[in-house]
Amino acid sequence: MTTISTGVRSSLPRISYVKAIDIYLVMCFVFVFAALLEYAAVNYTYWGARAKKKTKKENKANDTVCPNFLKLAYENSSEKSTLLNVQK
Repeated sequence: MTTISTGVRSSLPRISYVKAIDIYLVMCFVFVFAALLEYAAVNYTYWGARAKKKTKKENKANDTVCPNFLKLAYENSSEKSTLLNVQK
């Protein structure tokens, strides 16, 4: 893009105001940069939501497994007072 801009400017006469080709090339840079930002935002949103969903699913699985495990350990234990302290 810079090479195109330099090549075009060298073949056109020198003037003090902005040319249409300058605006066109600046807009090309803007659109390329905007597409890069869009890709980054969509990627961040997608993978962030997926990670949250996975974490929520894992937490839900841990919440349902852990209390049942502690309850069974408590019922089968001879030291019930020690397990009560751990649960609190």
